[in-house]
Amino acid sequence: MDQIGLIDSINNAVELITRGRIGLRTEGKTEQGRIDFHDGILLAMELYTQAYNENDLFCMLLCENTFLVKDLEGARPKETAAIKSYETALMEYDDAFNCLDLIEKPEEYKQATAIVSHAPPFRYREMPKDGFVVAMAGHPTRLKNGMTAIGMDPDEQDLREFRMKVCKRALDVYFQKQKAILQKKH
Repeated sequence: MDQIGLIDSINNAVELITRGRIGLRTEGKTEQGRIDFHDGILLAMELYTQAYNENDLFCMLLCENTFLVKDLEGARPKETAAIKSYETALMEYDDAFNCLDLIEKPEEYKQATAIVSHAPPFRYREMPKDGFVVAMAGHPTRLKNGMTAIGMDPDEQDLREFRMKVCKRALDVYFQKQKAILQKKH
């Protein structure tokens, strides 16, 4: 997937969803709001589905990171818990991008993970719980908590559920990369 095109497309999807939400609450703009909202949901589903089907870790991470940035930008100042959650997630995603870069360098990754404790709290499926694992394992809870909003559109719920599925797929694909590097005999 083209990274710049992906960023533009996911930004477009989020902008359509946001504009749609505003339109749905504005007298005289309800119909256009409904169209924009559903177009944004469809575009986001298309992008996530493509990343999911291609097992493209970078694109999965980039889609979710872009959504988080837009969610943070759209948060109202009084939504302090949501803002803190988005900021925490974005820090975790920064770490996840670093881990994704490092895992492409097997010897460096192996050395870096050698300092991670072997105690269970620091492991995920017996592999190091690094920044990528922390970001992707924790994010579905954040998505699920957001689904408790009263009156959430069923299509938006479907998108959130698929985003949770994408996080799980990303963890599975990443785990296989970890396993291939760390269990390889020399």
